[in-house]
Amino acid sequence: MNVACPLPLPTEIQARVARGAHGARGAQVAPGAMGRRPASPEAGFSFIEVIIALSILLVGSVSILSLFSIGVFHQTERRIEQRVLQVTPEITTIVQEELDKIPPGRMPTAVKARVLSVRGYTVDVKWTANPLVDQQFVAGVMAHAILRYRGNAVRTLKPIPVTRSTLDPRQPESPR
Repeated sequence: MNVACPLPLPTEIQARVARGAHGARGAQVAPGAMGRRPASPEAGFSFIEVIIALSILLVGSVSILSLFSIGVFHQTERRIEQRVLQVTPEITTIVQEELDKIPPGRMPTAVKARVLSVRGYTVDVKWTANPLVDQQFVAGVMAHAILRYRGNAVRTLKPIPVTRSTLDPRQPESPR
């Protein structure tokens, strides 16, 4: 039996192909069993070895999955920081507008759920007296802003010291 093969075969394989499905003495050989050695009692892995290998794989898999969750957490934090940087000028403007629209000497009212330009974000602003300022030059208030995303507080911004606008038409002019 000649088999055309583009690659040269070792002589042992050529001899097996020439013998066909029968062994050298004509005995029937099971298909796929050509060239197999008889199974010895020491062949293969023990149950303990398999369990140890699977436990090592499990520990490695859990470690990798924890890295994914840490990565998602940091990505979310970066996204929030980016949004905070994006809306901080807008929040500062809201705080200034709220202070400028009240008469001098009065505390502004709290701002609840003021919608921002970034979809889903709102801001709450609470006011406190600023004990460190001179009443003659500064309005004497601190704005405490809480940034919310879909109603959930995501960041409390640092207190914003607010001064009355110098172009406020309601502010009395100083004598020259």
